[in-house]
Amino acid sequence: MNPYPYIKACDIYVQPSRYEGKAVTIREAQILGKPVVITNFPTAKSQVKDGVDGLITPMKIEGIVEGLQKLLDNPTLREELIKNTTSMDYGNENEVQKVYSLINA
Repeated sequence: MNPYPYIKACDIYVQPSRYEGKAVTIREAQILGKPVVITNFPTAKSQVKDGVDGLITPMKIEGIVEGLQKLLDNPTLREELIKNTTSMDYGNENEVQKVYSLINA
């Protein structure tokens, strides 16, 4: 019922998709400090900065395997992604404030 304990317990979060609008699960994994591996669906670059807070792989099984293997073989990269995800502000409070400003203007 509650996916957060599972995400928190994982070492790497993998989201193999052909299409995602705004994948909340990717952001949730990042907020929990997990390195993510996602496929290069149309909105992937709006959700992950490749090599910064996750990896974007080709949309093939081989691409997903290569991205996952890259993180498994490179603990330095994995730790860098974790450090970057935990230092980023993924909240949307600033966007909400913009809406309030427009309403109150």
